[in-house]
Amino acid sequence: MNYFKKYCKFFIILTILLFIPASSYAIVDASVYGGRTFAGKVESGGSSSDVDGWQYGAYAHVNTGIPMVFTVGLGGFYLIAPLKGDVDAEKKTVGIDAYAQIDLPVLPVNPYARYGIAFKEDVEVESTSISENFKSHYFGFGISRIIFSAVKLKLSLFVEYLYTTSKQEKDVKIKGNAVNIGVTAAI
Repeated sequence: MNYFKKYCKFFIILTILLFIPASSYAIVDASVYGGRTFAGKVESGGSSSDVDGWQYGAYAHVNTGIPMVFTVGLGGFYLIAPLKGDVDAEKKTVGIDAYAQIDLPVLPVNPYARYGIAFKEDVEVESTSISENFKSHYFGFGISRIIFSAVKLKLSLFVEYLYTTSKQEKDVKIKGNAVNIGVTAAI
């Protein structure tokens, strides 16, 4: 009788796993986005300058998770942000990006959180070029909505908020808030 209970539980779990669609989460994804940095600050030597501007970039992940529950991904990102204001600055950043997304089918949108750390950032402030490693990061949250889904391809539209911080040489800091909108293709 005890063997019957063990095998019965095994077959129930196996049956449930077989009915979960294999394409319900993506193995890899790639995204492109554009957005606006607002309420940004360039802080240097006790003074602060306001900056804002458009930004654009891309990121990609390798994903895992529990289908139709959540997805986690790890990958890379690239960001360009020309900032204008009291001081002009342009950031070009490349680094590591991680995210976690809730994928419950009962929700009309999928909420997620992102975190990234730059392993290389080039900043040009008033014609002075600075390059730093591992001194910039961001974190934020967003929502995505599937706009097209086929057997092997899923396209999603997303909107996100990111808070960015860059620490440069000689106590120079660049902080900003950004709102981005973009498209993700996942297979």
